Amino acid sequence: MKVRCIATHLTSEQAAAIGGRWPKTEFGLRLGKDYAVIGLTFSVESAGFGCGTWLHLEADETGEVPGILVAPVQLFEIIDPRASSLWTIRATGPEVSLLPPAFQRPFFHDDLSAGRQDAINDFEEAIRQLQSEQQRQL
Repeated sequence: MKVRCIATHLTSEQAAAIGGRWPKTEFGLRLGKDYAVIGLTFSVESAGFGCGTWLHLEADETGEVPGILVAPVQLFEIIDPRASSLWTIRATGPEVSLLPPAFQRPFFHDDLSAGRQDAINDFEEAIRQLQSEQQRQL
């Protein structure tokens, strides 16, 4: 799945519609950039995500530790609607996520942010697999 960034922040109306306690209205996106979607989260009355669809994207950061951006679908137009066959589904209370299996393990995002090598290796391998799948689909 690929998307193009059409806005870098939520309008006040969009933020109110999502609700939840999501603290950000800016998401570190680049207007006009195409992003490969590495996962999706659908939330209904989630304390953190509110109500909405959230895209997981590889962060543009150039630091040593890779990162994942999570941004609401309202900021994008879908340019390739094909979902990845590598995603697995997980339901946790008010959220349902479709992500690579490694991303589904407990504390994966914390471990990645902390620079744990096993999480970095899992992240890089998942990105390689997703990119390979996208190349085969072209």
